[in-house]
Amino acid sequence: MDILNETKEGRRLISFLYRHPVQLEYSNTAGTCHKFALKAGQIYLPRDFRGNDLLCALEIAKAAFVYRMYETTNFLDIVSEEEELAALFAARLAIEMNLVEEDYNYPLAKSLKKELCVYITQSSNALRQHVRRRVLSVDRDCFYPLETFRSHELWLEKVKNATRTDELFQALYERDLRRVKLGTMTMSQVMKKDAMVRGLPTYDLYRYQRTFYDVHHEILKSFKKAYSREIKKDQQWREKNAQLIEKTLMEFASCQF
Repeated sequence: MDILNETKEGRRLISFLYRHPVQLEYSNTAGTCHKFALKAGQIYLPRDFRGNDLLCALEIAKAAFVYRMYETTNFLDIVSEEEELAALFAARLAIEMNLVEEDYNYPLAKSLKKELCVYITQSSNALRQHVRRRVLSVDRDCFYPLETFRSHELWLEKVKNATRTDELFQALYERDLRRVKLGTMTMSQVMKKDAMVRGLPTYDLYRYQRTFYDVHHEILKSFKKAYSREIKKDQQWREKNAQLIEKTLMEFASCQF
């Protein structure tokens, strides 16, 4: 936390975490990615980062960035776009922290270094595409593949257009089961919600369906605005810090090969 607090964007993140506390722990399961149990207020960090403060700080930044998106938009599903933005955020922090190539001379740093290399040698869009390919690939330890924002939009339209009660029940239940795996809902919450929805009279069920769509449509709009703001922020940062990016590129000679 002290390391993150040394950068401007890191201080803003720490300030948010003070106002919206979350428990950070090392994971006791396999995998080189962060994981979430956000309903329980917990973030799990890869255990291999234990003992390396610099790299652990960057991983905390990525996970906490996703958590901040979750808290500020009320969007319960962790999607590819959040991990893409988190990677941009961590790359900017690494540059502001003046990290050098030797700081990444650890096997566990391979993914973080690759993301930084793509950011400084190519573009922000290239880094987003790099992260998207990773999180949309199968990795059971990390609960990948994730979904995309677009797939969530399509699911919400499916909920809106469900004309049979079994279609609606199934669409809601399957989505909530996925949220259990991602740590944004508990199984008991899923069962309670499913029983509540199935117990509604027909008129109340259709009213619930309309209200559900309206509420979640607004949440998607909020997320979309937040995503656009972050993309714009990154573009402005790149323009303002072009010389710092160039300096970092000179420090990371291996990124050019």
